[in-house]
Amino acid sequence: MNRTALKLLFTIPYVLTWQFEYFFHLNSFFVVGILLFPILFVKKRDFRYDRSFVHSLLFGIVFVFMLIEPAIAYGKVHFSGLSLDFFPNLVYTLLFSLSIVTMNQGIVVRTLWRKPMLALTLSSVVYVLSVTPVQSFFQISGLAPLLLFNVSFLVVFNFLIGFMYLKSKFNQLSPLIFIFIYSFFLILNINVQVSKLFNLVWEIIALSVILYLSERVMKESILIKRAFKSSRTVFKKKDRTTPVIFAGIMVILVLIVVMPLVTHESHYVIADPTDSMYPEITPGSLLFVSHISLNEVRVGDIIVFKAPWENGTLFAHEVINITHSQGQEYFITKGINNPAKDPLPVPSQDLVGQVYFVLPYVGYVLIYSQLTAAVILLIAGALYFREARSN
Repeated sequence: MNRTALKLLFTIPYVLTWQFEYFFHLNSFFVVGILLFPILFVKKRDFRYDRSFVHSLLFGIVFVFMLIEPAIAYGKVHFSGLSLDFFPNLVYTLLFSLSIVTMNQGIVVRTLWRKPMLALTLSSVVYVLSVTPVQSFFQISGLAPLLLFNVSFLVVFNFLIGFMYLKSKFNQLSPLIFIFIYSFFLILNINVQVSKLFNLVWEIIALSVILYLSERVMKESILIKRAFKSSRTVFKKKDRTTPVIFAGIMVILVLIVVMPLVTHESHYVIADPTDSMYPEITPGSLLFVSHISLNEVRVGDIIVFKAPWENGTLFAHEVINITHSQGQEYFITKGINNPAKDPLPVPSQDLVGQVYFVLPYVGYVLIYSQLTAAVILLIAGALYFREARSN
C-alpha cells in the first residue's frame, strides 16, 4: 500500500468517530479532541501568515456581513446577548474548524491535489458525513429534502473552501479563518427576523460573491495551473461571462436592499408553493410584498400574514372580511381555491404586508434555493476548471 492510499485511509476512522458521537451522544469536546489527530501531519509551512490569510479574513467578514445585512437594513435583526455557553462554544468551534481543515484540506486535498475534482469530491463526502448523522439518510420521508438542501449546500460550501485552499498554495490558515468566522457567527445569539426563503436566497448571493472575489483577488496558484495542465491548443478570447454574472448580482443587490432604503419602504420576497390562490397566484410564483398600514387593508386585498394556526408560517390569502373584538382588529382570510375560509381570524399584529406583484413559476428558484445555489456554483466551478485546463 502506497503512502497516498495510507493517508486517505485516515478518513474512515475520522468519519466513524463523528458518527459514534451522533449515535451514542458522546461528549463533544472529547470527540473533537480525538479528531485533532490530522494536525500531526501538519508542517510548519502549512500555517503561514500571508496575503491569502488576509484575503480569507476579509472574505469571512464580508460573507457574515452579507448574511445579516438585509435584516439590518429592514430593522429585523436582534442580538439577545451572550449566554453562559458562549466561551465553551467558542473553544469548541475553534477546535472543530481546526479538525475539519487539517483533515479535509491538509490530508485529502493536499494528497490528491493533482486530481482536484476527485480531491474536492472526497473532501465533500468527508465533510458531509462529519456534520450529518448517517441515520438521517435512512429516513425515507426526509431523504429528498436532506439531499436537495442540506447535503447540496454543504458540498458547495466545501468546494469553495477547497478552492480557496488551492489558491493559497496549501496555506491551511486561509480556509481555517474563513470557516471559523462563519462558525463563530452561527454561535452568536443573532436572530435574523426575515423570511426564511429570503434568507436562503441571500445566502446564494453571498456565496456567489465570495466565489467571485476569491477567484479574482487571490493570486493564481501555480498548483492550479499544474493540476489542470493540458496539451490542447485553444483559441483564447476575452471572457465576458464573469463580468455579466457579477453585474447581474449587483442589480439584484440594488433591487432587494438599496431600493427599500431609498424609498423608505420595507418589502419581502417570498415564494408560494401551493395552489390555494389559483388562478390569481399560480403554484411556485414569486410574490413581492410591500408594507401596508392597518387602515389601508380592504376586503379583496391579498395580504401576507403570520398564520396563527401554523406557528407563524407566512400565508398569502385574500381578505374576505374585517372584524373587531375587544378593541382588536382581525382579518378573516381565505384562499381563493380553498373550499372554506381559514380556520382562525388573523390578528392585526400578524399582518406582514400586501402582495403587489407576482411572477409566475420564478418562486421555484427560492423554494429549491439551496439546490439552485449548488447548481450555480458547481457550474461556475466547472467553467473555471475548464478555462484553467485551456490555459
